Amino acid sequence: MTVMAAQRLNLMQRLLRGWEAVHPYNAAQIVTVRGTLDATAVETAWAGAVATLGVSGMPIPLGTVRVLPPSTSIAAYLNAEMNATFGEPAAFPFRPFVMLRGDGTRDCGIVYRHWVADSVSIRRLLAEWVARSTPTVVTVADTPSAPAICRASAGAENGRQIGYAAMCGRRHSPAGWVGHFLDLCRGLTRLRQARKPISGENDYRVRVRMAEMPSGLGGELRSECRGRGLNVSDVLLAALAEACAQHVPLQSGTRRRDVAVGNIVDLRPYRGRSLDAFGLCLGFTNAVCDPAALADWPRLLRTIAAQGRLHRRAGVTHSSTAWWAVALAFQCLMRRERIYRFYRKQMPLAGGLSNVRLDALSPSLNGSPSVLGYVRISPTGPVAPVALSTTTLADHMQVALTYRSAIVSDAAAEALLDQFKCRIARGGGEKC
Repeated sequence: MTVMAAQRLNLMQRLLRGWEAVHPYNAAQIVTVRGTLDATAVETAWAGAVATLGVSGMPIPLGTVRVLPPSTSIAAYLNAEMNATFGEPAAFPFRPFVMLRGDGTRDCGIVYRHWVADSVSIRRLLAEWVARSTPTVVTVADTPSAPAICRASAGAENGRQIGYAAMCGRRHSPAGWVGHFLDLCRGLTRLRQARKPISGENDYRVRVRMAEMPSGLGGELRSECRGRGLNVSDVLLAALAEACAQHVPLQSGTRRRDVAVGNIVDLRPYRGRSLDAFGLCLGFTNAVCDPAALADWPRLLRTIAAQGRLHRRAGVTHSSTAWWAVALAFQCLMRRERIYRFYRKQMPLAGGLSNVRLDALSPSLNGSPSVLGYVRISPTGPVAPVALSTTTLADHMQVALTYRSAIVSDAAAEALLDQFKCRIARGGGEKC
């Protein structure tokens, strides 16, 4: 049994495991590096990475790393892997793979159960694997040699476990418990005005599309945002809201005319110090946009940015913890087949965003001549029919779209991704 399975899970891990009971809630990360190795060397490097980080308390299964033929379509491979169950909760939670290309490069990737670890933790595991199998890659700066791994709560401080409840305390947010409760009530009321995605008729399968943005776009977008007093995530979230409003089938009503999108937030920095624990520490915020804003890009951008500033100032990032605590309480009382229906009504998001700038988090990856690209694939789950992951390494941005095929067709997904790319490529300027 894994250490993660043996210990008490934190709030978000319990919530996501409930989602996984309905349909696999898998995620994936892939790094492209220079150099080729034989299958034995890759397997040895993987076993060493897992052992060094202490990720699992169980023996690593033999032949864990799957070696894909050079002609494999990564997107097609992920279409199957994102929908493939891992089995029992105590089963080994990672499915690593490698594809050796004929041009002297290789893709190293991990498909994983998202309730076990967040993107930060998987980046550490993947970087350790790459560092062990590619001597030219600098030792990973943000990966301690032997951190406290798989702790049940969000982290530890002075030998005491810090869980999600502590994240809502006055010490970590100016809002305090009363402020969080009021934020929760206001947020639920506002979401009641958002249009619901169509149901999808209990078909929860997902598909994946990936794309690379024009070279240098990451740096240009950051410069543009600094000049306008915006965060990059404001532009990305606004572009996602605009694209979802046009390409995700949503049900309108007299009281539901707006479109809501979500933003995944890493809560580790909000604790005020670095968090070494391997596990999951995520929060969520959302933005709700009315039809007038969705029809006017400058107004939409102002709307998203204003809500983002409010969230950061009032500590709404932490208030999301209260929402998920309430959701978990209801989720534990309902049948599995009602979970997706519950979230579709209470948190009707048209799409979700996960944005990461790797060079700000993993200095060893930035500028390394061995690392050529990095892609993250997020799951959709019951909260949103599409999930968009943007990953920037140096000035290169790669995008991955995960979508429920019963709700969003392949053609609609392609159109959504194209519109998002066009908007971002123009720096959030004129409409495509």
